[in-house]
Amino acid sequence: MRKRAKKTNSQQQLAWEAMRELKTFTGEELIREANLKDEFVEKSLRFFLYDLNTNGYLSLNEDYPKHISFMNRKYTLIKNTGALSPTFTRKNRVYDKNIEDFVIKLEKLPNQSELEKSLFNQTKIQIDNILIFDKVYFDNKVYFNVMVELEENEFELLTYDELTKLLEKSS
Repeated sequence: MRKRAKKTNSQQQLAWEAMRELKTFTGEELIREANLKDEFVEKSLRFFLYDLNTNGYLSLNEDYPKHISFMNRKYTLIKNTGALSPTFTRKNRVYDKNIEDFVIKLEKLPNQSELEKSLFNQTKIQIDNILIFDKVYFDNKVYFNVMVELEENEFELLTYDELTKLLEKSS
């Protein structure tokens, strides 16, 4: 059994908790809600929001011109995997402590053998609002353990064909 990561009171964790509470927010609202320190806001918050956005945890509510500060942009939390803040590695990978693994965001579903290989290498795959955890063998068939609608934390076992149809439907 794996040990669960401990919740910390880091500025990043405080920002994550405020995002989970607010759901939709501006940079200014997040700073107020989380009571973030000036040093974190000046040096790190903009990059943390950018990383969360590019990795599918947040969405921007509209296309903003570059001159609009992150403080005034409206964000929505769309991927809430749990209480612990995701962390970002130097190689632009996301470690999600709530699912205790790395997550790779893909634009489209790879072929079945590539998908199985990625999952074998202990990596989770995210496509749109679907997170693919692992493969399971049952009645001589391969099924994929999938979380659909990341807010609900409900899992389903789907064949590759069912997964393909689900992704076609969601696009």
